[in-house]
Amino acid sequence: MEIYLINNKGCIDISNATTTVTLSGEYRSCCRELEFGINKSINVSIGDTIRLVEDKMSMFYGIVWNKSKNSNNEVVNINCKDYGIYLKKNTHTYKFRNITAPNIVRTICNDFNIPVGTLANSNTKINRNFINDNLYNIIMTAYTLTTKDNKFFCLFNENKLNILEKGNLVSNDIKQQSNLIGSSVSESLDNVVNRVDIYNHKNEIIKIVKNDDSIRMYGILNDYIKLCKNDKVDYNSKAIKKLKNVEKRITVTNLGDVTFITGYGVIVQEPITGLYCTFFIDEDIHIWKNGLYTNKLVLNLKNIMDKMNDGSLVENITYRKNTSKKAKEDYSIYINKLKE
Repeated sequence: MEIYLINNKGCIDISNATTTVTLSGEYRSCCRELEFGINKSINVSIGDTIRLVEDKMSMFYGIVWNKSKNSNNEVVNINCKDYGIYLKKNTHTYKFRNITAPNIVRTICNDFNIPVGTLANSNTKINRNFINDNLYNIIMTAYTLTTKDNKFFCLFNENKLNILEKGNLVSNDIKQQSNLIGSSVSESLDNVVNRVDIYNHKNEIIKIVKNDDSIRMYGILNDYIKLCKNDKVDYNSKAIKKLKNVEKRITVTNLGDVTFITGYGVIVQEPITGLYCTFFIDEDIHIWKNGLYTNKLVLNLKNIMDKMNDGSLVENITYRKNTSKKAKEDYSIYINKLKE
């Protein structure tokens, strides 16, 4: 593992001056973070650039965002964020008309000087208003609205934004008596939905879709769908997709692998049964400590996208005109006063 400090003085290898190094990412965040301790004799300033390389692969490229030090300690704690932080920290207003998700991303990146890498293709065009919305939320809303089955996630490579399809398998597996160090299994009701109420545009319930077995076991955990006027969506199928069961996750610790990154899938020899299953990486932590490189991964049996529904639908202008029969008001008296 090598860490480089990049500033107006050049590029310096600071690897030997660092203590424990931790790189992490999570599927609901477009920003990966790097943390490490460094001897206070090395001058690292807020705003400097840090690059981390493992096995000749650049794993992190970002900005020193926070630093803290204690007078009784020789180590300065450094926190860095990659360029995804600019999607999280910035908001803007857009009125998109008849535009695809990739072109929405290109528009945002052009406005905020963010280089563009690979953008997952989508030919579906949307109309949407975003008023002072977070850039990341706008992007994920665009991809949520333009896809039915595919899942997507944000990932920065160097300083370039990439929108990639979620769940592609990495080449290496995680196996017992090979690279698996330890594991634990957890189950949670946090995201369970066992009843969906469907409302029409008058806020009247027209149908309820539910999972009776889940309700008997865990009680009612409700969500809803509201239809717009003249909406022709298949609301029954949409409601069924909202139903969610108990979430099962496995946390594994394994020998370090640079390809085990949030957003990708990995085949794991399930620690308890010994069966091979495909899991999806919801969270990854890469740790370099005392010369040992390890991963801690949170794995999910389901491929989950960070779906967003920000912004608002474009108003039906024709409908608005027909709802008002008032005569047009005469403003000439005010115009004449301005001329006086």
